[in-house]
Amino acid sequence: MSRAMPPLSGKNAAAVALATAVGAMPDTRFAAIDGAWFDDLQRDLLLARLNFVPLFREVRDQPAQAASPYLVELRNRVEIEEVVALVAGRPAVVFWSWPEGSDRPIEEMARHLRGLNLVEIPAGADDPEAEEKAAARASPQPQWETVLFRHTDPNVLAGLLPLFGPAQVSRLLGRATHLLFDAPDYRFEAPGGESLRGAPRPADLPLPPHGMLRINPQQYELLTRRQTHVSRLEIMDYLRENATEEVADQDDRTLFESVREADEVALELGMESGEARGLFAYLSVTTGGTSLQAPEIRDAFSSGAATPDDTMRAIFQEMTDAAGREG
Repeated sequence: MSRAMPPLSGKNAAAVALATAVGAMPDTRFAAIDGAWFDDLQRDLLLARLNFVPLFREVRDQPAQAASPYLVELRNRVEIEEVVALVAGRPAVVFWSWPEGSDRPIEEMARHLRGLNLVEIPAGADDPEAEEKAAARASPQPQWETVLFRHTDPNVLAGLLPLFGPAQVSRLLGRATHLLFDAPDYRFEAPGGESLRGAPRPADLPLPPHGMLRINPQQYELLTRRQTHVSRLEIMDYLRENATEEVADQDDRTLFESVREADEVALELGMESGEARGLFAYLSVTTGGTSLQAPEIRDAFSSGAATPDDTMRAIFQEMTDAAGREG
C-alpha cells in the first residue's frame, strides 16, 4: 500500500514552516484533526499508515464517523509532513504535545481531548429570544447549557485562549505541554499577518477544575466581539484586493469604519456568513451605498423567500450580470 500524500519538499513556505514548528515541539506530538473538512478522513489516515484513534467513540454510522475528529500520533518528521500535506491549509488541525513516559500516550491524549468535546456556555447565549422564552416558562432559566466544543478548529482556540484565566487554561491543557495551530482568521492580530500560534504550557498553573470547561458570560460576549472584529478585518482585506480603485484613497482606519457601517446593516438584515457580509460591503463601497438602499433590495430581504445570505448572493449575481450586459 502506497502512502497517500507526497512529502513537502517543493511545497509552499507556509506548510514547510508549520511542519518545522511542529517538529520543534517538545515531548510526544499529536495532531487533532477535524474530519468535517474531508470526504473520509479515516480512509486518508489509513492510506497514510498513520497511528490514530477516533475522538467521538459513540459515533456508529459511517457518514458521521467520517466527519468525526481523529487524534493522530506523530512519531517522526515524515508523519508530520504527511499530516500537514493532508490538511493542506484547511483550518482543521491543532497540534498537541503530551509528556513522555506513558505506555499508551495516544490513549491518554485521546482521553483528555474527549473530555473537551463538550463545553458549557451561558444558557441562551446564541438565542436572541432566550429572555422572552424564559419569561414564558414557569421554571427558572438554567444558567448553563452544553454545546459541542470544536477544539480541533484552530480559529476557535485563537479566539478563546486570550480570554481564558489560569484555571481554564489548566482545564484545556490537562497534562499537555504545548499547543500549536495555524489560525488564518486571526492573522490580522499579529504583526506581519502571521497566523501561526504557539502556546507553551505556562508555569505555575493551578490544578484543573473538575467538570466541563466553562466559558463565562463576559468571555462569551468578548469572544463574539472578537469574532465580529476579525471578520470585519477580513472584509477590509477582501476590499483591498477586489475593490482596489474604489478604496485606494482610504487609509485603514477610514476603510474599517466604512466596513463597520456596512456590516452593521448586513447584520441587521439577518446575514450571518462572512461571504454574504463581504459581498454586501463590496456593493456598499463600490456603489456608494446607493444601490443597497433601493426599496426593492430591502423588500427582497424582508420577503422571506430565501435566507438573507442566499438573498445577498442572488442580488450580487444579478447586479454583476447587469453590469456585464451594460459593459
